[in-house]
Amino acid sequence: MTYLKKEDLDSLDLEKYLDIAKELSIIDERDINRELNKHSIDYSYYNGLLIFQKAKLEKLERTFEILKSTLKHDKSLEGKSKGAKYTASFLDDFANQDPNVSEMSLSIVREQEVYGYLKSMCSVLQHKKDMLVQVSANTRSEIKQYS
Repeated sequence: MTYLKKEDLDSLDLEKYLDIAKELSIIDERDINRELNKHSIDYSYYNGLLIFQKAKLEKLERTFEILKSTLKHDKSLEGKSKGAKYTASFLDDFANQDPNVSEMSLSIVREQEVYGYLKSMCSVLQHKKDMLVQVSANTRSEIKQYS
């Protein structure tokens, strides 16, 4: 099994996701015990990446909100010093026009995409666990039946 590295998350795209998801879903029915033993390692690894990505996304979203709030606050103070009062809609439009806000908004969309891929990989591993449990039970049942 090839593990996706933390530093490769930025380059994760649909094609890589599909390759990894396919690899994660493969079950070697000839060695169910080995599959069961390594499954917890695989799940913990990808769940750890998911947790890391979620924290990264939440930090970026918080920074985004702070940036927008700061821009709106500064513009509002500027307006007050000139005797003007800006509407919330005007301040939102002003903040959204800032290039840093636009860039950060696109970054958030990208980080959400990566988070979605990782969440789906964990889901694939959940389904694999269910299949492994069923295959293992079937194997035990067959052994009992023929003993």
